[in-house]
Parts: sequence; structure tokens; C-alpha cells
Amino acid sequence: MEDIQKICDTIEERILKLHCTDWLYRIGDEAGELDDMWKISACIMCQILRSGKTEVDCKKRDTLIENVKSKLQFHKPAEKCNICGEVINFSSAKQDSCGNGHKFARCCQSLLLVQETPYRKCQNCRALAIALPDTAPECIKKMLVSTCTFCAGVVV
Repeated sequence: MEDIQKICDTIEERILKLHCTDWLYRIGDEAGELDDMWKISACIMCQILRSGKTEVDCKKRDTLIENVKSKLQFHKPAEKCNICGEVINFSSAKQDSCGNGHKFARCCQSLLLVQETPYRKCQNCRALAIALPDTAPECIKKMLVSTCTFCAGVVV
């Protein structure tokens, strides 16, 4: 049973890294024009790509990350708890919490914390997704109407 769980975890990690790679390639040249919320999302994805073992060619991965980060001009991304204002550091693709114990799910598409309503849900695995903001750049809007990163289900 443990072997099956390890295989599932490995597959989930690979899918997440592919999603992050795709997301970063898509925002590419527009990265510098993103507002702070989307810059945080891009930085989280860079962090995920750099973590653990990766199937992505390291040189290509590092080039992609450096290209995006140079355009972001945003070095210390920090999400803050909407309840108490504490900084929430990224530690999990699915959920995180602040030092005071307030837990939030992460968006199954942008990996940002889902701290506001309304939000959307994956019809399959019930993962949460942030609502599609009117102010989001077109490159982001296109990505937020896609499927769930965790299970490929439809997000509504």
C-alpha cells in the first residue's frame, strides 16, 4: 500500500511541476506587468520547480525561472493572512496556514491562497480555485478557466 502512495505522490508532483512550467511559459513576457498577486503566484511556481527531483531539464528549468524572475522584479513574495495579517510562507501546494493557525486552501490553478469568497471548485476533487478577477491580465484569465491541476477536473 505504501508503494502505491509513493507512486501517486510522484505522479502528483510531476503534474504540479508540469503545470508550473506551463504557467510560467505562458506569462513569459508579461511577467513584469503583473500585479503583486500574480507575481506571488509566479514566485510560488518558481519555488515548486526548484524543489525536489525534477523531470524538467535543469538548464531549461533554471533559464525559465531566471527569465521570469528577472521580469518580476519581486524578490520576497509574501502572502498575508486576511484574518490576522501574519505572513504565510509557502509550504504546500494544497494548503497553508499562518502562525496563528488560520488555514487556507491553495487555488488549484494559481496556487494562491483562497481567502475570499466567492471562489470556484473543481467538480471532481472539490479543490478550491480563486474567483476569476476582472482585473486579471488576459494571459492569467486564459489559465484560470482551465482544468484543475490536481485531477484535471472542470473548475466552476
